[in-house]
Amino acid sequence: MRNIQGSSIIEENWAIKHIGRPPKKILDFGSGPKAQFAKQLAQKGFEVFCLDQRPCEIEEKIPNLTYIQGDILLIWNKIKITFDVILNISTIEHVGLEGRYNSRNVPDGDLEAMKLLGELLSDGGVHILSVPVGIDAVIAPFHRVYGENRLPKLLKNWDVKKEQYWIKDSNNEWILSSKDIALKEIPTGPERPHYYALGLFLLTKKQNA
Repeated sequence: MRNIQGSSIIEENWAIKHIGRPPKKILDFGSGPKAQFAKQLAQKGFEVFCLDQRPCEIEEKIPNLTYIQGDILLIWNKIKITFDVILNISTIEHVGLEGRYNSRNVPDGDLEAMKLLGELLSDGGVHILSVPVGIDAVIAPFHRVYGENRLPKLLKNWDVKKEQYWIKDSNNEWILSSKDIALKEIPTGPERPHYYALGLFLLTKKQNA
């Protein structure tokens, strides 16, 4: 049966394709405690800031890497710099869903966080986003799935420069899809083989948003 195995490879390849070259300041929003992808980017010469609600578990001392622990809804205005690139890879769908990743219950936390990320992005910067897509759903406490209703709300303050959609076929292999087909995929929770379609976006700030 279909599952989401292998989605992280597609997401990281999308990010790498659009990050550009160092030197650039990158915010890895929801980097995870071990910050594996952020470490790779720092070692390539990017200046990377990780933002995650969980305590840091990075064992090495890595130049160009800074870890910030906190809830973006509470600390965004304490981050006194802006970024050339924001990575938002499988993160925004968790914001405001209580019970996982130290999140608080904020029903529209994802929409609030998207607006705040715009405040942290430099003029001319890019926001690289990946989210679960399909028929709109909240699979608490795990994640939201963005469909015809909530996806436009999520992207409201952003210009979509590129977008790409992936679904799994009957052989459980990821294939490119149209938006219309991807947004009709039926998501399942982890009690069954965990599945949703995948939406990838390259965003810039909408003027006067």
